[in-house]
Amino acid sequence: ARTRKQQMHLHIIQGLGAAAAVALICAAGIWGSHLSQLNKEKEQLAEARALYHNQGLLESEVLDSTHDLVKGEYILYRDRVCMRYTVKDEDLNKMISTYQEIDNIVPKDIQMHMMVVPLRIQYETGAESYLNQMKEKMQQFYTSLPESYNKINLFDGLYPYQDRYIFYRTENCWTSEGAYYGANLMMESMGSSLPELTDYLEYMYNSFYGTAWIQVRKQITSEKYTDKIYYYLLQNSNTVESITIENDEDTMITRTEPIISKSRAGVSSFIGERYHQATFEGGIYNGKTILVVGDTNANVIASYFLSEYEKIIVINGVYNKHDKESFLTLLKEEQVSDILFVQGAESFSSLVYRQGIGRLVRENKE
Repeated sequence: ARTRKQQMHLHIIQGLGAAAAVALICAAGIWGSHLSQLNKEKEQLAEARALYHNQGLLESEVLDSTHDLVKGEYILYRDRVCMRYTVKDEDLNKMISTYQEIDNIVPKDIQMHMMVVPLRIQYETGAESYLNQMKEKMQQFYTSLPESYNKINLFDGLYPYQDRYIFYRTENCWTSEGAYYGANLMMESMGSSLPELTDYLEYMYNSFYGTAWIQVRKQITSEKYTDKIYYYLLQNSNTVESITIENDEDTMITRTEPIISKSRAGVSSFIGERYHQATFEGGIYNGKTILVVGDTNANVIASYFLSEYEKIIVINGVYNKHDKESFLTLLKEEQVSDILFVQGAESFSSLVYRQGIGRLVRENKE
């Protein structure tokens, strides 16, 4: 017969065994629930991937083939808003003069590159009457630039990808995928190339309505206009930038932010919105620095140079605060090896953009 002490030990052991069994059952339940959640997230991710590579539409949907309304600068379809090219020749000539002046002051050992990003309407079937010779005008622009510029022909270069989601449906700029093809065209023109797109990690989040949609929203009744934000980064890429902005007291402040941030809305997710300059470190130690100057298209393309340059500096063409002296100082102190000017075809008509770029060759009168 067991002693009372032995019986107590047995009850304790049995109790511990029961508790362990309960713990295992709970753990199995929790793990099973976790696996179920992971599988659910994978299913959601698979569904999201189908969305992002069909113009941001459901996989079973196709783009509307006819436009419903023409309003000012915009052509309205049932699922997208396309901006027409309406740049005046005089505005185009002003930008040509500015870029010629920039060529005169930039040291000759710095390679300059030029990209003009077409409007989405360039690749729309049946929209030829709304192009207003955009491609021809941009060819004229390229021809008028000094030979020192490496001119990247995006009009033809993006053509093979026109069925991809390379332009937003409600914003007047390219998507992250479109920017990849543009960046790779530049690297190929220099005898190199970016890693394959499949080598990048693909991130997708956030739906938004772009500035083109905002301009015509009163005429829109369909819910199919929602655009999607997605982006690509190489594994272990730097994700932090130093960004300089002007605060409410008209003072320039610098702070650290993510290069691509989910907390910023729409295409402002890329680098930022009303910033003057951003700087981030690349993942290669080759002593090369690229300066990217431009509009929203510049924001979207900049992170692709993380694999090609030791340092990437981006100047916002609209909110640029550099004058001629500080611009040249920046080039010297940062030992800039390449300058990429990248802008949408419509930016030639923007007075604030032309003024922002023009400040790079203007003396400070203060």
